[in-house]
Amino acid sequence: MNRRSLTPSLGIPVQGIPATRRGGGGARREISSRISLVSGGTEYNGWALNISRGGIRVVIEERVELGQEFEIRELDPDIADGGPFHGRVVWVQDEPDGSVVGMEFVGPELPKFGEKAALSTSHPPSSGAPAPSSTAPAPAQSASVVGAAGKSPSSTTLEVAVPSQVTITTAPEAEQPSGEKKS
Repeated sequence: MNRRSLTPSLGIPVQGIPATRRGGGGARREISSRISLVSGGTEYNGWALNISRGGIRVVIEERVELGQEFEIRELDPDIADGGPFHGRVVWVQDEPDGSVVGMEFVGPELPKFGEKAALSTSHPPSSGAPAPSSTAPAPAQSASVVGAAGKSPSSTTLEVAVPSQVTITTAPEAEQPSGEKKS
């Protein structure tokens, strides 16, 4: 495995190449989406692994160069609205069967996250509010996740978009045979 980056791991910037900035990227969202990276007449097909406002991590079967710019195509519209987007390679991890590539988005078109990306967020947004969605006009409601025997497995909260009218039905608790205690 060989990892290359525009900014050395010691934090010393390479002369002539601007330092990459990670502060404004926002929460990363784990995704799985086929994509195409196009540069000149060359097209690389691969998979997007995660995305944030600042960039995208992809895996491809080919090798690319640091600083190389691509048009990012075929990203699932449920993940990011708009596009195609433009990205620049800021780090590469060479693997025996291809590369894992970190790209920063470069203007003018930046992704607007869709509903699918909001549902796959690995970390909640910093404000505590659900990620904005253009397809879900209803406000989000919180619901506790309850585990076996009515015990909460953790303090996990599930964000759910609720339509204006909801019908909830519950199954009656199963009766226990006499002499057995309920757990």
